[in-house]
Amino acid sequence: MFFKINQPASEGLATLAETGNNQPLQWEVEAARGVFKVVAGSEVIPSGQSASFEIRAPRNARISLAGMLASSNDGFAAINGLRLPHTAAIYAAYVYDAGSERNNESCAYIPGPPCAADSGNVSDDGEGYVSFHSGIHGGGDLNPKHLDWRGPVAVVSISRIHD
Repeated sequence: MFFKINQPASEGLATLAETGNNQPLQWEVEAARGVFKVVAGSEVIPSGQSASFEIRAPRNARISLAGMLASSNDGFAAINGLRLPHTAAIYAAYVYDAGSERNNESCAYIPGPPCAADSGNVSDDGEGYVSFHSGIHGGGDLNPKHLDWRGPVAVVSISRIHD
């Protein structure tokens, strides 16, 4: 599992949530005991688009997945430690707050649209623990009419491929 609610985010997860850089989290997960396989994407997945990965895993394995949610200070979409299905399953990925940065909704702290691609200075005055994200409220540069969400933000479809 990448995280636990009400516990501090790891440095790698906080970096992913704040900047989209998945490399530190990848290194953390690869070094963790009991991890079978790590697959890291390298592209932004725009709204309405998808990405596919193929993995080999033993029976009764679990899967976790996380990605930065743009545009947010330290929001990320995730599934966390779910058992792989015997045949197929569809999971909803919800949005979590890494708690590593204050949710000021200011483009000075958020990389990517509608903010500049090179913005994203990191502030260290977050809540201090992972929680469910409360959404975009319009307190800074972000317009909740266009950028807020409710409920899951991604669908994760898993199908077992038999050799």
